[in-house]
Amino acid sequence: MQAQPKRELVRIHGSGDFWSQHYMKAWMLTAEERPHQKFYAYTKSLTMWYNLRDEIPDNFYLTASYGGDEDRMLQKFPELYKRVCYVVYTKQEAEERGLEIDHDDSHCFGDKPFALLVHGSQPAGSDASAAIAQRKKEGGFVGYGKK
Repeated sequence: MQAQPKRELVRIHGSGDFWSQHYMKAWMLTAEERPHQKFYAYTKSLTMWYNLRDEIPDNFYLTASYGGDEDRMLQKFPELYKRVCYVVYTKQEAEERGLEIDHDDSHCFGDKPFALLVHGSQPAGSDASAAIAQRKKEGGFVGYGKK
């Protein structure tokens, strides 16, 4: 069996989140052991992030996903939560909020808020589903595919 090739970028979770502080810390330890790689994740686990803030290695990038139960922490500690991702329905909505849209995860390594266009499976009849359907009809962006 051959080992997988080393990757420069490692996204933690294609979907989902950190389920415990020990689990988040385990990923930080993994990043420390692999300083040649960049590890990154989107998370709504802001309390865990806050609790481990002094232990985050330089090659470990967290982006706060707006829309969770702990959003109050974003305003309370803006110096910690610089990278915040907002899901928007349209390009116009992102422009009105003054946010760039990230199509390739490159904004996960910056230091300012950004937007993602709503994507993935959405409840039938929802505004999110309608936004995706409209973009598809117009030949626009409908999802983040595997590269």
